[in-house]
Amino acid sequence: CKKQNSQQQAQIEILSPKENAFYSLPDTIHSEIIVQTDVKPDYIRVCVCNAAQTPVFSPIYFYPETLLTNLSFDYILENMDISSQGQLYFSVSVATDIMSNSFKKINIESQPVEFQGVYLFTHTSVNETKLAYLDIEMTVKSIALVPGNYSESAASATHDMLFFLTEVPDRMYARQFGEDLFLWEKEPSADYPEFTSVYADGNKVYCGYGNGKIAGFADVSGQQMVSTPVMMDSVPERMIVTGDYIVGDFRVKNKPSRSLSVFYKTTGARFQRAVYQIEVVDFYKENNEKELLIFGNEDGKAVVSNYFFEGNYFKEILNISDEKINATCRVSSSVFLFSQKKSVFSIDLKTHIKKELLALNDEIVSVKFDETEQIVIVATANSVYSYFYPSMQFIGTFSSLDPIIGIELRYAF
Repeated sequence: CKKQNSQQQAQIEILSPKENAFYSLPDTIHSEIIVQTDVKPDYIRVCVCNAAQTPVFSPIYFYPETLLTNLSFDYILENMDISSQGQLYFSVSVATDIMSNSFKKINIESQPVEFQGVYLFTHTSVNETKLAYLDIEMTVKSIALVPGNYSESAASATHDMLFFLTEVPDRMYARQFGEDLFLWEKEPSADYPEFTSVYADGNKVYCGYGNGKIAGFADVSGQQMVSTPVMMDSVPERMIVTGDYIVGDFRVKNKPSRSLSVFYKTTGARFQRAVYQIEVVDFYKENNEKELLIFGNEDGKAVVSNYFFEGNYFKEILNISDEKINATCRVSSSVFLFSQKKSVFSIDLKTHIKKELLALNDEIVSVKFDETEQIVIVATANSVYSYFYPSMQFIGTFSSLDPIIGIELRYAF
């Protein structure tokens, strides 16, 4: 005979917040919850999420030791852009052998995020990088010299932060706008002393290491919050955080192969791994937190594919060009820009219509899109250009005597 599971759903009572409570960012939700279970819960997760149950703010986890749990705590709502999230919910999930959920509708008003300017990284001399900041009119407002050769960067509007990696020396730097000194810096692990990638997500920043791990840090303090296992045979070259997961594109060191590894965001434990051959240029989130859109290169050709966490599989790969792409950016849910050699193209993934938007005289280093002002920012080795989208009407330019090696857009609330 088949054993029957008589376990009951957890009883969840949300005393606070009240239904349709109103908050204005930045704010704090004083939360009171009572949970009753018939077995000890694995965990209780509390978060603010959208209608698709995707967390909008970082979840909080509790690990109770009793069957009756009374929780009273503050859930911090940091300033961020939530304009595209729709109806929001205060959600409580209780994990035993079965998952129990309860939620209340809440209303959150955010300050609009605004495009402020461009961070420009140039190579000045051996083992030195120049960091310049340009305003919207492409006028230089500040310059700083940093030891080391720039390799990668990321920016976050949550606390107006810039993060970037250098080589020789290998460092990760964190800088807040308006501050002359770095808030903090990190050195790589001694067993394989290099950083490989960086990604900013809300109030956290994640960094890939040469020993194959990914670590997450609080953006302002630099305190380590999570770390994935060390994988000495692979290095994470791209990463993204979506929902409850950290996803990394790993290159195997001694073989011509790659893998995509998914980790739990709270513990760093590996959830699953998929072997594939796409060299990821960029990851993009989809409405479903268990799905990713991937732009990359395979066998010298530009491709697009979707990866699904449930089932651990890739959707049919779409070949968008017979040449490699080196940079991409998102314009809307289905429209993207990508660069190849000296040109910028747009592609609509719904219609598969592709067209050339811009042709320049020099190789393109980076392409960024500012959705608040509908502006395309294009960097070549010696210039940065701005254009209105979709007309591609020229706005302005900045020329550099030093080779341009990277750009980041700055946003603030």
